[in-house]
Amino acid sequence: MRYPDSGGLSDEGRAKRETVRSQAAEWFAQDMPVAQIARRLRVSSTEGPAGLASKGPGGSACRLDDARLARPSQALKEGPAGHGFDEDQRWTLSRVSAALLDAAHQRLGCPIVVIWDNLNTHRSAAMRELIANREWLRVIRLPAYAPELNPVEHVWSHLERGLGNLLVWGLPVAVVKNSLRRVQYRPRLLDAFFAHTRLDLEPP
Repeated sequence: MRYPDSGGLSDEGRAKRETVRSQAAEWFAQDMPVAQIARRLRVSSTEGPAGLASKGPGGSACRLDDARLARPSQALKEGPAGHGFDEDQRWTLSRVSAALLDAAHQRLGCPIVVIWDNLNTHRSAAMRELIANREWLRVIRLPAYAPELNPVEHVWSHLERGLGNLLVWGLPVAVVKNSLRRVQYRPRLLDAFFAHTRLDLEPP
């Protein structure tokens, strides 16, 4: 889950986190063994105090202005009855989806394509009814995840054989990057990852 404000921490929590970061940086500067720091603070690597300093809230900046952000909120404030659900005053996932999709369709004036995963609520009877009642709505369902058809899974499986013994005190990012870089320069190994999926990569 993503939090808009520094990982959902309170001011006290953020101050405590910065104290931990500073302490780790000080120990690294004193050449304290990584394993010892990891035992104390669960820190495995750093670029010094600057690398441990908080960069502030994460996530990309929202591209919508205040007026556009207010439209979905206004649609929900109208309540379920305002969108034709007058049998009760409960918002459900399917009803929220219907309200927002209807508002988007009314605003854009064109068909809408939605790509959904296989979350159970996306396959519910209420959601199927929502889709069936909207000719302008097309829903594309992603297939169930098949790791054996994903060459990236084979890459990680290969790396884990050599990295498993390094996970006692935490795995530095640099070690993973170096391992991936070594794979990068082995084209036959990369071809094998794709071949293992048995997928035809040639254009039709």
